[in-house]
Amino acid sequence: MENRLLRRPDMGKGWFGKDGLLLTTPEPTHKLITRPLIIGEDPNRHLIYREPRMARNSTTIINKTDGVNDCQLEIYLGSIHFSHHPLFSREHVLSQSLSKQCEVYHKIDRGRLIDQYREQLKALQYSIQDLKQSQTDPMQASEQLERYRLEVRAKRQQLKQTGATEYQLMQNVLKTWRELKQLREDQGYSCTTSQLVIHRFGSDAMIEQALRDRDIEAELMERREDHEATMAVEILQYQQELAEWKAYNKERKRTVRELSRKDSVASHASSAVESSTNVADIEAMATGNSTSFIPPKKPRPTAPPSFDEARARLELLEYYRLNHRKPGDPKLVPQLTQNHPITQNVPRDEQTRRNLIEGTRYKIKVLYNNKEFHNTKDKYLASDFSVAFDELLTVKIIEVPHCIELQIINTSFRIPSLITRIYVPIPDNTMILSTSIKESYQFSSNQAVTFDHSTAVGSGHTHPLLPEHGELITSGHMTLTACWAEREDGQPLCPPAIKKKSSQLEKIARVGVTGVSNVHKLKKWIEEANLDPNDPRNWELLELIESIPSTQEETKYFRLDKIDDDARFVDEEEYQNNRRFTLLKLRDQGHPALKGQCIPMNEEGISDSLWKSVNDYKPYSLAELPVSIFGNFYDNRREQRLRYLNDVREKVLKRAGSHLTNELTLEDVIHEEVIPNITTLGKTLLGFFAPRRPLKPVRTLRRKPKPQNVHVESCHIRVRVVRAVNVSVREEELRYNETLVQSFVEVRFGKESSKTASAHGPYPHWNEELTLPFCPPDDDFSPLALQKISHELEIHLYDEITVNISMDEVQRHQRLEKKWLGSLTIPFSTLHDRARIEGTFQLDTPLVLLGYTAPPTNSTLSNESSNTYVQLFISLEPALSMLPPISDKFDSVEDSLLLEKGKAWLKNLRDKFPSRNYTATVLDCNGKNVFVTRFIRPQNPPASLLPQDYQTLTGGSLLQCMERLAWFVSLIPFLPDALVFSGTCDVWFTSDIFLHMLGGDEEEHAVLLCNYFLFLGQRAWLVLGTAIPEGPTAYVLTLHPVSNRSYILWNPSNGKHFPYNLSHIPLHSIGCLINSDNVWGNIQEWDHPSRVTFDLQNSKKWSPLFPSTMNPLDSIQVDTLEYSETDPEQVQQLRTRIDRLVHDHIEQLREHDLTRWNRLCCRVLHRLSSRLEEKPFSSNETSQLHKRELKESLPGYKITGYPLHIKYSDTAQLLRAVESTGLHLCHHRRIEFAMYVTVHSYPNDILSVWIYLATVTPPDTN
Repeated sequence: MENRLLRRPDMGKGWFGKDGLLLTTPEPTHKLITRPLIIGEDPNRHLIYREPRMARNSTTIINKTDGVNDCQLEIYLGSIHFSHHPLFSREHVLSQSLSKQCEVYHKIDRGRLIDQYREQLKALQYSIQDLKQSQTDPMQASEQLERYRLEVRAKRQQLKQTGATEYQLMQNVLKTWRELKQLREDQGYSCTTSQLVIHRFGSDAMIEQALRDRDIEAELMERREDHEATMAVEILQYQQELAEWKAYNKERKRTVRELSRKDSVASHASSAVESSTNVADIEAMATGNSTSFIPPKKPRPTAPPSFDEARARLELLEYYRLNHRKPGDPKLVPQLTQNHPITQNVPRDEQTRRNLIEGTRYKIKVLYNNKEFHNTKDKYLASDFSVAFDELLTVKIIEVPHCIELQIINTSFRIPSLITRIYVPIPDNTMILSTSIKESYQFSSNQAVTFDHSTAVGSGHTHPLLPEHGELITSGHMTLTACWAEREDGQPLCPPAIKKKSSQLEKIARVGVTGVSNVHKLKKWIEEANLDPNDPRNWELLELIESIPSTQEETKYFRLDKIDDDARFVDEEEYQNNRRFTLLKLRDQGHPALKGQCIPMNEEGISDSLWKSVNDYKPYSLAELPVSIFGNFYDNRREQRLRYLNDVREKVLKRAGSHLTNELTLEDVIHEEVIPNITTLGKTLLGFFAPRRPLKPVRTLRRKPKPQNVHVESCHIRVRVVRAVNVSVREEELRYNETLVQSFVEVRFGKESSKTASAHGPYPHWNEELTLPFCPPDDDFSPLALQKISHELEIHLYDEITVNISMDEVQRHQRLEKKWLGSLTIPFSTLHDRARIEGTFQLDTPLVLLGYTAPPTNSTLSNESSNTYVQLFISLEPALSMLPPISDKFDSVEDSLLLEKGKAWLKNLRDKFPSRNYTATVLDCNGKNVFVTRFIRPQNPPASLLPQDYQTLTGGSLLQCMERLAWFVSLIPFLPDALVFSGTCDVWFTSDIFLHMLGGDEEEHAVLLCNYFLFLGQRAWLVLGTAIPEGPTAYVLTLHPVSNRSYILWNPSNGKHFPYNLSHIPLHSIGCLINSDNVWGNIQEWDHPSRVTFDLQNSKKWSPLFPSTMNPLDSIQVDTLEYSETDPEQVQQLRTRIDRLVHDHIEQLREHDLTRWNRLCCRVLHRLSSRLEEKPFSSNETSQLHKRELKESLPGYKITGYPLHIKYSDTAQLLRAVESTGLHLCHHRRIEFAMYVTVHSYPNDILSVWIYLATVTPPDTN
């Protein structure tokens, strides 16, 4: 490419702009421009172009103009020696400990530290004597004398400590050697060559005793001097305290005498008291006869004790006896040899460990200025746990060195693992290969490694059989050399910067300190270290102090990234006052008011309303919600409730932190076929012999895609409508012994709709596939945007009626009308989570269906229930990605052991039954993981829903009370967590928050209903399972209050209940049962309720989370729920408002037709609506009663209609429900309408709304 550009006539300049950037066209796949074009605006008014220039004092690249052509660095990699390795056996750990102890002992012994300290003490004592005899300034002599005395005491403490350390080391060596020999005997083999030899050297008891006595006497003298120095100060303080005490005691006696004199009654008593010298008697008389204040007694101060020489001598003798070798005992010197033979025939575990050692490989990655330039070959670990590399690396450098890094990598496994990093200091100009020596660099790694076999101790933990060695960490040292190459004239090939800096460090290099960048700090440290000038090892450092010149006081600061000053385009004050920068910073921090907001490109484009909304935003709490929910008050409450939930969501997601970012795996990035193995090949071969059944194909399950590998441009919702059962039939046809109904299914999602053809009879078959296009807002198919979609998939069942408009001999005019028979709604979040929904669904049919009746029962399904069912298969094409759950990423207040047990319990069950719904812990509103049993406890329902004798209810009356409570719970509006928390987690709210918010999903409804039943004294369990169409859901299981032998399942979302042994019920899978004591996981072969055995004591059927002996966990629910009364006047105002809105909405939908209202029918509907709340579930008796009263009030009229029941959340939901029935689509010229709205109130502003709709056709007079 470079050659092609240079061969062009313009030398390739036409490809680049003035700013040096490549001229490119806008991205063709980008659909929206980032900033619209403003007409009349100068496009260059905000652009300032600066020519690029090279910094003069750049220290990154080596400047060759300084006379340096080539800079060459040489690194010699020697070997690695592990002082601990995960493959160490217990014998290796003891052998390594023995080696370290012997090494430390020999440092003390060979360095003759004890003799050096004695010589230094002698020299200091001589200096003290000379100073006392010298004729110097007394003030200066006293200061020097005090400094010498402090040094003498420090050296004596070092002498004592060194002797104690030598003695203790020898004891530890002997103890470790005994443990090593015992271990070899116990295991029957040896895997190390360590052999300890003890050398005994005789000693002169008299000389050693004399030395010890001299040390004791010297220390006693020092202690006596210290005591005398402090004694003078203490005596002065004592004399002062004694004088104060005497004065106080004298004053106290005077006060007592005066008080006794005033209180004396008789003169002889007075004279006796005055002449008395017994102070105690005077005090007794004063305290007995006066109430005045008498000063309290003070103890007499104690004189400072004198120096106890005998006690101090005993302490020193006891110390030397316990911590030093006894005078005259032979001196023991250990010698560690490597002559012990290694056993070859060892057990299997030990042989496995040795095989792992032979297969362990390491390599070293070398980085220069954080750039990799060399990888060594893999080297095997030797039996002595050393790795020899022996490589010399020659590096030609063009950049000034800043960092040399070595990475030790274990390549024994398929995925190499980094053990540790070693940072090598930059060598100075005196370090060349010919004169440099090998240096040893220590390293360690906190990597935790464990093995299944018992002979390897691992690392990163404390071995149970070696507790005294503490945590075993992988460690060792590496020998290497880093130096500069050498020219022919002996000069190093190093950069000029290294030469200038190294000219001051020649003496430092001679001392052996490398990598020093500030010689003045080194000089300051040497001066503050107070080095001993008599120690011959310190003469080089002391000479170094004199060679370093003194400088002015250095600056106390340093700069990071000095280039930032040149790249800062605005000052800090302008940055803080800029609105756009402030909004961008707040949006990056996750401010709730700016979520998804687009910030204008210029500050002038930021509106005052946006700025005010951000500044005025504050989190909402439940206490700020208004008391009333009606009309505008309720709309305000609903908005604030959603904002409160959004604040909870932000708090929960903030606790998750960085865990929300999805970690990519290999399968997410690379799509390839799995390599066949024996299992897959076996299944493939068996497939050839499987029977061929073309008429009964097996559906292949689709894998849910990951968020990283999905790119969707279009999506469709496919609904296959198979058949329906128990469709209501028209009453007018029964006169001719026919059961005619022409039903069809219409599917709606948003503004899109599609319908099937009409089918005849109450048991129609369609087997048609309907396709609806799905387009999310802004064409955003990301998982986070999909979880925010609140639309529902509506499935309606209609009866198609052919109406004759006119008929003559030549032609007939007809019109098709539809009558609503029932519906089913499925939230998009449910369809998104499950990707496909399949089954037989029960339609929500009205309590009374005027003009229709139930069909004759000739179906197996209809024998179980009179409800209408429809069989559907719903799917998304293609499948859309989902966010992974993050509940395991949150903190918890539970005990860590219980949490680990819960995770193991869940993993075991989900591995066996991955499709079942199991739960152990859930998130509360604070973003903390808690056990689900804490949500279950008896809680009181509203008093208005309970009879007076609710504690003694049994049989049918108890069942009616439970039905009433279930109906009350079902009236609380439904708010799925997928809309609030974007599908990332499922948060459970406590019952008091749930009742205050008036919104929650299946779990909150089920927990509240279960707690109500427990309050009635019933045995109740929370059921987590899978239902149609909800997906993962929660039900309540109770004993039947009449029989007490069978069980009842309660659906808290609609208040209905049904026996558990029915074959067609919404709940088709049970995962676990929960109460306040435990969680039982279903481990039976079947999970359908009709085939499940509810014997929780059978461990083969149910797996408990906690043992039966464990006490129940404390509940997080409140003891007593508080309820507020609903204002009846506001209920009446709301009823009038809903009536007016529905009335106007129907007339608006029929804007092209005349809408007549039958007032007589409205009054009849008023009378009938008042009794709907008493029996909210469908029954033949209620339906016949309504039809009979309407027929008596309006004889001859053809009436069709139904009462719609809606749990009130907002008026828009009511209008959508009325419009979906299609009642307004009747275009008969004589049609009349009737409607009545009833609102029933419950505590806590919970409302039940009934809208009775009907069409009335007058009789034909012709």
